[in-house]
Amino acid sequence: MMGVRNRMIQRGMLPDEDSPLQKLADVTLVEDSIKRYGKGLFLLIGRDGNAHFIIARVNKALKERGWSERALRAVRLRMMAGDYDHLLQVAMDLQDPRAYELEGLAADLEEKQRALEEEMRLELQDEEE
Repeated sequence: MMGVRNRMIQRGMLPDEDSPLQKLADVTLVEDSIKRYGKGLFLLIGRDGNAHFIIARVNKALKERGWSERALRAVRLRMMAGDYDHLLQVAMDLQDPRAYELEGLAADLEEKQRALEEEMRLELQDEEE
C-alpha cells in the first residue's frame, strides 16, 4: 500500500528528495547559504568523532550563522549520503578556517585567566600573613 507522502510525490505535490532536480536544488541552496551566511565556526580536531555528534555540531554552527532549516536539512542529507570519510569531507568543506584561530585565542585567554587568578590568590595569601 502506498503512503500519502509517496502519492503526493507521484502527483508532483511534493518534491522527490532523491530526484536529480531536487539534489541540484539542494546543492544550489547550500552554495547560496555559504555565500550569504558564511561557513560554520566549529572544530573537528579534539572533539568527539561520533558521526551523530559531528552532524549536530555542524548543524548548530551553521544555524548560529543564520542558515535556513531547508539548507540545514540539505547539509544533513549530504553528510549522510556516504560513508564516514564523506561525512568528514562535507563537514570540512563547511568549516570556516578561522575556527582554529579562534580556538587558539580562547585557549590563550583561558591560560591568562588561570595565571591571573593564581596571582590574585597568592597576593591575598601574602596579605593574610
